Amino acid sequence: MSVCAVAACGGPARGPEAEKVVSQFARADTLGSWEEAMSLVAACPGPSTAPPIHVTRGVRVESARQGDAKDSILVTAYYHTVGSAAAGEPGINGDPIWHFTPAAGVDTVIFRLGADNTGNLLIACGPLPIHRVPEQMPDQLTQMDAASRTAFETATARH
Repeated sequence: MSVCAVAACGGPARGPEAEKVVSQFARADTLGSWEEAMSLVAACPGPSTAPPIHVTRGVRVESARQGDAKDSILVTAYYHTVGSAAAGEPGINGDPIWHFTPAAGVDTVIFRLGADNTGNLLIACGPLPIHRVPEQMPDQLTQMDAASRTAFETATARH
């Protein structure tokens, strides 16, 4: 991605636009619309995701700020997580057996945005963690081992 110069990025004037891009990414990410999320990211030469799936109850996007290099805009998102799910060894039918590890916390992701050659703000390439709300994980839930399924259901139960 060619990162914009300060004048091209628009500095603080483009802050609300950068926040909107990150909010759209977070929404698509947590709802399992990975294609939609990746449409907001600059073209990456290699893998752009970092497993596991962080099971998320909500996300808060902070105000945009100028990047340290003054040629980008930074936006921080705080994902409120209840644990993570990872694919393990294949089961009898060949599909992976999923494992859930409960761990409530906050996953802080700092997104760097810059303008492409048409002036559109995009999230820069890099390993992006995957987040999902529990309701968007029915396939993984059905493929979890019994202990993980119980831990998942306990961690994601609304109180």
